[in-house]
Amino acid sequence: MKVRSHILLLNIVLLWCAFMWGQIGYAQNGNGEKIRPLSSKIDVKNNHDLVTGKTTKAFYDSLKHRAYKKKFTKLLHKLFIKTPEVDKRPQNFNRLDYFQQFEGKVIGAISFISLDAFEGNVFNPNRPPKTWLERKGNDVHAKTKTKVIQKALLFKCGEHLIPITLHENERLIRDFPFIKDARFIVTPRSSNERIVDVTVITQDVFAYSVSVDLNGIPSGKYRISNNNVGGLGHEASVAMVTHNSKTPRYGFESFYSVRNVNGSFVDLRVGVLQNYKYKGYGFALDKNFLTPQTKMAGSVLTYRMDRTFQRTFDDPVKSKDPLAFDYTEAWLGRKFDIFGKDKPSLILAAKMEYQKFWERPQEIEQKKLFSNTLSFSGSIALSKWYHKQANLVYGFGSTEDIPGGYLAELIVGYDNNEFLKRWYTQGSVSFGQFLSERNNYLYGSFSFGGFFNKRHFQQGIIQSEWQYISRRFFLWRYKARQFFKLSYMAGLKRFQPEQLFLNTRDGIRGFTDKTSGTERCVLSSETVFFHNRDIYNFKFASFYYMDIGSIGETSVGWKNQNIFMGIGTGIRVRNESLVFNTIQIRLDYYPIRPEGMSAFGISIRGRVKPLFKTFSGRKPQPVQFK
Repeated sequence: MKVRSHILLLNIVLLWCAFMWGQIGYAQNGNGEKIRPLSSKIDVKNNHDLVTGKTTKAFYDSLKHRAYKKKFTKLLHKLFIKTPEVDKRPQNFNRLDYFQQFEGKVIGAISFISLDAFEGNVFNPNRPPKTWLERKGNDVHAKTKTKVIQKALLFKCGEHLIPITLHENERLIRDFPFIKDARFIVTPRSSNERIVDVTVITQDVFAYSVSVDLNGIPSGKYRISNNNVGGLGHEASVAMVTHNSKTPRYGFESFYSVRNVNGSFVDLRVGVLQNYKYKGYGFALDKNFLTPQTKMAGSVLTYRMDRTFQRTFDDPVKSKDPLAFDYTEAWLGRKFDIFGKDKPSLILAAKMEYQKFWERPQEIEQKKLFSNTLSFSGSIALSKWYHKQANLVYGFGSTEDIPGGYLAELIVGYDNNEFLKRWYTQGSVSFGQFLSERNNYLYGSFSFGGFFNKRHFQQGIIQSEWQYISRRFFLWRYKARQFFKLSYMAGLKRFQPEQLFLNTRDGIRGFTDKTSGTERCVLSSETVFFHNRDIYNFKFASFYYMDIGSIGETSVGWKNQNIFMGIGTGIRVRNESLVFNTIQIRLDYYPIRPEGMSAFGISIRGRVKPLFKTFSGRKPQPVQFK
């Protein structure tokens, strides 16, 4: 479906209006509280303080009195209205600033406080469980053992306190999937001002989870998991996989992970799969560049698949016939601080990849997509990164670590497969920047690469992504954020079956795979409102979105692309003390859609929490065309 330029212009104007609306609201002081630069007056008629921008207590008392006259309005009041309370946490709280006041002092004693999943929080650890259900949940849950946290510390008693070490160490512990939040408290000793004691406060996530994934009537997956087995930080997961018409009708998937093996920050993962879709087994050892001070990183991954239809779980290229193969990958990276302290680091990395097929399609074009290969690649990169803390970004109140910095990378590799002997080259650059004191956040990236086969360029790719996250502002008495994202991807001389889609994962929410091409551009806007009320610690966030996407063949030019549009609203529900994904209910309307597609849609599903893009070193990996 072709759309005239004035319609596209109208959509851009609407996005700009949403952007400007996201910027208005009250100014904020250093503690994240609302202020107005007006004279100190009270609007008695509207019960509104014109200086602080806050509605007075009399207003809320009056509203409650009127609402409680009827059962229905009483229920609405309980769900959506809450008298404002002082938030002890500002919206941006840079923990590095806190630790810097103790720089150079000697660390004396280190003590540990481990909180159950349903017991206060790291800012208020003394609050007891509120309900009988929370108390029983704490009884069932195995609290994380102290030795697990001890192994994760990067400092010891008797050492001089280095602020960046404690700052990054606090973040590392927060990154554990069995930890909800972590906070280090530094206390100077009254008897000796040169010595400080450190208290490590952590709070667990409730370890058990159950999930059901139904694909209509034919198939389903029923999973039970424990991400903190015995309080050791291990994760175990078992799933039963069923299908009514395929063999085997009943199957399973099982995974086990051990994190931070012996305090080395190396993670071990093993898995076994046997069902109608997958049959295989494998294991992996993995260590990343976890902090700016990490010198070495790498991984080893090997697995055997006796039945599958993809090379990897998220590979967009699928085979009609079953595949069977062995796969092994290993990489190693080393960081060099040759430019001095607080300067970018030089990172060198090398990777080897081996794949051997036992079963695959017999057509020669299909064989080229699933070829036996032994490839080598290396990279050189400049990296500088840091983190700032915030909340109510992708989460619902717990501390979130937002990365800033940049990564510039050059990759060169050689693909020695049975059909093609070719070189690969890719250049990439990405950055994250906090804008002004308001801490609006901007992320950008650009990559270009491809293969050279006898001087002929093939399977090339251009990728760029821009993301803007506004400061936290107040709108209609709600804390809110505005999100914008612009992503572009184009394939150059790709193989015939390789295609891009405008589906839910990579384009317009709720879209099907009916739209495809080799060039895609998507512009998205989302406004999120964080509700003041919670029900048994389940917190709510409503959102409104608009997605505009174009897709088509690279060769026809941008003006001849197909343009589609989706708008919608929904609500997200999450208890951050539980392992379960966020529950999302979304209503969609598609004013511009493919022929034969319904104009309306509804979705009720689990939503994985988005991750921030990092700027640490990584394995040499071409951008995936998907």
